Amino acid sequence: MNEQKLPQIMENLGFLVLEDDGVEIYMLETRYYYLVIEPTIRNNGTTYDFIKYSYNKNKGETRIIKCYFEGFNENAMVKKVGSYMAFMLERGYLKTNNKQILPFAKEISKRKIFI
Repeated sequence: MNEQKLPQIMENLGFLVLEDDGVEIYMLETRYYYLVIEPTIRNNGTTYDFIKYSYNKNKGETRIIKCYFEGFNENAMVKKVGSYMAFMLERGYLKTNNKQILPFAKEISKRKIFI
């Protein structure tokens, strides 16, 4: 697989790439929750948090359901998210019509250098 930029990798895993003032946030919307990958700029570079949110339309509230990880670098984040997506798709917990996501997620979760 060719070297890819992080936004391309995340799109290939099924995430939307949202940008605000040069900061990219990655989001996957499901029927009941949102998976969000948020960057944090620190002294030693950018780290990423992978969080599952729910949104209550009636109350207008967003609630954290689970934090899968915090403070991972790009390579570790991509590998963990790839593993998560492969697991969820294989078990049928997530469904998609895009048949390319599962093979890509399996491959990306096994790579040593991503970006």
